Amino acid sequence: MKTWKIFWGAAFILAAAVLLLDAFGVITPFLDVVGGISAIQIVGALLLLSFIISRIIKLKFAEIFVPLALIFMIFEKNIAFYFGLESDNIINNWLLIGCAILLAIGVGILTPKRRKTVKAYRFKHSGGTKHSDREGGSATTYFDCKDFVEENICNRLGETVVHFENEDEYTGGGVLNVDNKLGETVIYVSSRWNVKINVVSHLGATEQVGHGDKDGPTLTINGNNALGEVLIKFV
Repeated sequence: MKTWKIFWGAAFILAAAVLLLDAFGVITPFLDVVGGISAIQIVGALLLLSFIISRIIKLKFAEIFVPLALIFMIFEKNIAFYFGLESDNIINNWLLIGCAILLAIGVGILTPKRRKTVKAYRFKHSGGTKHSDREGGSATTYFDCKDFVEENICNRLGETVVHFENEDEYTGGGVLNVDNKLGETVIYVSSRWNVKINVVSHLGATEQVGHGDKDGPTLTINGNNALGEVLIKFV
């Protein structure tokens, strides 16, 4: 099962559990400690927080400010109660949303998703495998199927797109090792291939779009994915 499905499934199950516990009065004494937080507030904040985490994983930091502002608005009265403020209207809601939008625009301008090319370093090891190592920015790497045996891709804090050339000459048995951290790696493979995916994700997502041919030449994709996304697309 894909990691992102587990993440969101757990979030919605937890939200349902909070509502049920509140309905039976189990968590009411705990919620009264900070000015009577309702279960609806907790569920709303939980879903917003899940969205924030998903944006951070995808490195889309500009998209976290508005949901953060909404979380503050949900708990504004409780925050005022906790700190003993005279008014529970700490800040005007429109002003808060406006500041969040301005922050989102500013961060979006400073960290745009550019399609600029960053040099991918490829060199031969003693065993004959090749290595593509890059950090930051966006890059596209091409592997020639004429001599494809084993390749290594290492992507950190950036976006790497992998293509295979001369697909008709691929005889099978190749291995692609992927190390993806805090970034996105997109791998385009032939739909005529039998692709075996063995990528372990830690707080990230590994997804497959399309299907290959079980009777075709075999390609094995191994690797680790931490706080990022690995996408395998069949073309």
